Amino acid sequence: MLVAGLAAVACSGSSSGSAAASRNDPAAARALERSFERGARTPWLVRSTFDRRLTGGRSLRDAITELNRPPDTHLNVALGTLAGTLRGKPVDCSTSGGAPTCSPDATATAPDAGADAIRTVTDPRLAWYTVRRIGSRTVLGRPASCFRVAVTPKAGQLDFGLRTDLCFLASGIPVRKVVVRKAGTDTTNATAIVQTVTDADIDAATAPFRSPG
Repeated sequence: MLVAGLAAVACSGSSSGSAAASRNDPAAARALERSFERGARTPWLVRSTFDRRLTGGRSLRDAITELNRPPDTHLNVALGTLAGTLRGKPVDCSTSGGAPTCSPDATATAPDAGADAIRTVTDPRLAWYTVRRIGSRTVLGRPASCFRVAVTPKAGQLDFGLRTDLCFLASGIPVRKVVVRKAGTDTTNATAIVQTVTDADIDAATAPFRSPG
């Protein structure tokens, strides 16, 4: 949910016109990095809703499944795509054309890549983003710590949009993400959290992307 994550929230463009973010809180940035790192070491499966609302009024809703089983599997299934690492092998598949297809050039993204991304964009030599805590919330009856990653006027690229809010359980399981860009806002909220991942879970997540026979 990332990340992928990110990982998954990349957006090119200029930061001109965005409000200057508050000063970076190094302790909050380190806590956010540790959340990514704990999540990478923990088995989990999270099902979520994905809601995209564009500034022009259009919207898109979908269901997302993200799972992590250390040390060799991390998958994100969303919008007809499968991406991540499956039993040590990078995968990048799609069903957009009807029949499932997988790229032979898939590259793996580490489940803790978000930690490296935060270290990079908050490095004082770049200072593209700031991080601060934005309190806590209860997600499916469980307490979650939340952080805001906000762009600064120095940003050379918008890896985390204009602003990204991220919430994690104490174990590092991601349960909420809100990405704000000029084009609109993406909101991902967990609807189910499972702290074990079986072979059957992995097979179910990948089944739509396997070629018949």
